[in-house]
Amino acid sequence: MIGLSFLLLASFYDLRDRKVKNCIWIAIGLCGIAILAAQFVFDQISLAHYLIFIPIILLFGSAFWDFSHILSLSLYIAAFFSVLYQFFTLGLDPYFIQLLTIPIMLLVFYALYYSRLLHGGADAKALMSIAILVPFYPIICVFPIINPIAVETTQLFFPFVFLVLLNAVLIQIVLPIGFIIYNAYKRDLSFPQCFFGYKMDIDKVKKKFVWLMEKIVDDEHVLVLFPKKKDDMEEEIKKLKEAKIERVWVTPQIPFIVPITIGFIISFFIGNLLFGLIQWLT
Repeated sequence: MIGLSFLLLASFYDLRDRKVKNCIWIAIGLCGIAILAAQFVFDQISLAHYLIFIPIILLFGSAFWDFSHILSLSLYIAAFFSVLYQFFTLGLDPYFIQLLTIPIMLLVFYALYYSRLLHGGADAKALMSIAILVPFYPIICVFPIINPIAVETTQLFFPFVFLVLLNAVLIQIVLPIGFIIYNAYKRDLSFPQCFFGYKMDIDKVKKKFVWLMEKIVDDEHVLVLFPKKKDDMEEEIKKLKEAKIERVWVTPQIPFIVPITIGFIISFFIGNLLFGLIQWLT
């Protein structure tokens, strides 16, 4: 309920402004840390397990605050030695190994962001906060419907937050079906652009969160299925107007927070969509 509440709020801001305030992700992360600490007390685990909070807080905090070089180096050294101490103290304790997936996932999402596989900073922060809030696969009564095989092994090599990301990506893959249905209703079935967007009056383009799929290049009207974000929208609109083009194909700037939110819900109550599809096909 905590995760869903904040993610729904983030989706609202992302749809309205294409921006999400950092305080939302910080709140999810802090709630996750508090709940995890409470679980430690409830499970009566050793004090050595609590050291996992050092790399978690450091990596999560680094996404929001810039530390000085000396302080950053000192904190990372402290985090490294805390994990090293846990290895020597706890060995291959399953509980500790599963906890270790949290800072590992934070590092993975840093890597995905800097390699541009995750395009928005908010997307990476959302996944980081989910990694902290839900470090273990949740089981609520009969949910999820599609239960993972060998939960502990699955949790170790495919943490819950990865499942949320996978389901979010699968949701985005079905978007072309939605575009086809919409364009069929509007009787704008021009291929292949009808799979990637829809038509709009050129005067409305600047007022909407969309990218142009049409351009004027060397006095020639061309189609661009995958427009670049850095393109000068106003200049492109001016050229298209000069070419007497009144309606253009656009592709919406769909915020990834929305699929992440839907993927979060699906992961809790349905489970792994891909695994379920494979089971159904076989």
